[in-house]
Amino acid sequence: MRRLAIGLTALALTGVTACGTGQTTQSSGNPSGDASEKTEQSLSPLSNVSALSDTVGDAMQESSTVKMSMRAENFPAEAAKTMNYDCDLELVGQNMHCTGFMDFIMESDTMYMKFPKEMREQRGMTKPWVEMSPEDMGQTSADFSELTKFSDIERMLPEGAEISEKRKTELEGEKAVRYDVAVDMNVMAEKGEEQNRSNAQEMLKGGVEKLHYVYWVDERGLLMRVIAKMPPIGGAPEDARMVIDYSDWGKKVDISAPPAEEVNKQFTQGPA
Repeated sequence: MRRLAIGLTALALTGVTACGTGQTTQSSGNPSGDASEKTEQSLSPLSNVSALSDTVGDAMQESSTVKMSMRAENFPAEAAKTMNYDCDLELVGQNMHCTGFMDFIMESDTMYMKFPKEMREQRGMTKPWVEMSPEDMGQTSADFSELTKFSDIERMLPEGAEISEKRKTELEGEKAVRYDVAVDMNVMAEKGEEQNRSNAQEMLKGGVEKLHYVYWVDERGLLMRVIAKMPPIGGAPEDARMVIDYSDWGKKVDISAPPAEEVNKQFTQGPA
């Protein structure tokens, strides 16, 4: 199964953001003026996707933890409830805990899942949690990998991604830079990683040539929000989208394995 950690590239920055520059020595001038100038500089829109990926990736890894909320908008209610998750993430390593339709915990290289009560009853589970191997996961592994892509900036900015618009703005009262990004499926199908090429080819077969995203990045180079506009294929509504909000960067998160007495050690396939 694809590693469920945050696979970010930590490249050295050249003073584009506050995180990239690290601690700086105060000059003998006006401190508040210097801070204001640095804030304005850090909020200067980045030139291209590569710079955006490197800057955000470095800042995210330096912060090490984050809370992430994912919400499906304009989907049928039954579909949306299976896509809405709140996650605590450790960005270095493999630990994460997501709650939603099914709960997931990745702790010390072990995967735990908590199915809805009805599914547990159908599968004959007597305990709420199950410890799972990659083989047990099957298609769920691919689904979960798609769920976690919003915590991996490299997966969100693959081959074929280009910034179509960028500007300074505000998001819920905080200064930010907004980036509108389009991902060209033709480029991804030709130059992307194997899995991306396969996905791009399916999109092209469905008549989708570009995927569209919107990113809000704060003055530290950290993600504030991402909107992924869903292509109108596979029954998805025309205006369907995923909204991912990020908060509490660098703050302590609670990720731990469930109590042993609540864990089924052997996965039971049972009725889906």
